[in-house]
Parts: sequence; structure tokens; C-alpha cells
Amino acid sequence: MERVLFESEIFNEKAKGMFPFRIRVSESIANGNHTVQVIHEEYEKIGDNLVVKSQKLLNGSVWHD
Repeated sequence: MERVLFESEIFNEKAKGMFPFRIRVSESIANGNHTVQVIHEEYEKIGDNLVVKSQKLLNGSVWHD
């Protein structure tokens, strides 16, 4: 089960050719393994909607109980 610990607003300004993006920090626990990830998500505007274009793992930690 994944739980979102932090999710930034979607930064929608195009600076230096960047797509709209946000930062998300999530935690998951499965079979005694804890995983915390910091993810950069880029969005693409399709019509009136923002759709996830790509996700990039910025940092991650895993440990076992």
C-alpha cells in the first residue's frame, strides 16, 4: 500500500523549456520492507487536462524491519 506523505502544487510556469511539474514523496510498506521515494512528475497539457508525461526518481530509501 502506498501512502503519499507530501505532494507539491503543480508548478505550471514554463521556464527554460520545462513542462509543468510537481514533487511527490511517498512511502510504501510490503512484506516488512519500507520504501520512501521522492519523485519528480512532469505533466503535459492535453486539451484542458494535465496528464503525467514522465516520472523521475530523485531519491529513494529501502529498509527492512
